[in-house]
Amino acid sequence: MVDRYSIVAESGWEDFKDDTGEWVKYEDVKGLELQVMTLTEQLSKMKRRQSKQFNINDCVRVKLTDLGKDVYYHQYDETNDYYDRQIFKPHYPAVDKEGYTEFNLLELMRLYGTYCSNGCDLPFETNITLCDC
Repeated sequence: MVDRYSIVAESGWEDFKDDTGEWVKYEDVKGLELQVMTLTEQLSKMKRRQSKQFNINDCVRVKLTDLGKDVYYHQYDETNDYYDRQIFKPHYPAVDKEGYTEFNLLELMRLYGTYCSNGCDLPFETNITLCDC
């Protein structure tokens, strides 16, 4: 007799896998409904979305693409042109040994927001890491 089941969410609530990885239909496990209900409740709790508060002034880490590095380097060109002198010296962003650059989320949105849209080359990879700065 099979004593444990793992519910596979992609196939619905009626299909299960036993300990050996074999598929078992719900009709085949009558009498174990209490165990199935307990597993269903546990899965339901696990699938609930958890929210987390995050301030836009908090720190994030991103991996910049070549476009992102170029945008960073030239971010003050218009200001320097307006005053007809170099007020801000262009420089590339600091990158840690893993290839990440840290920003406040608000600064990341200000600098790269106009470059982020569907179908375009993005200035950074799509995974953003929340960090403790």
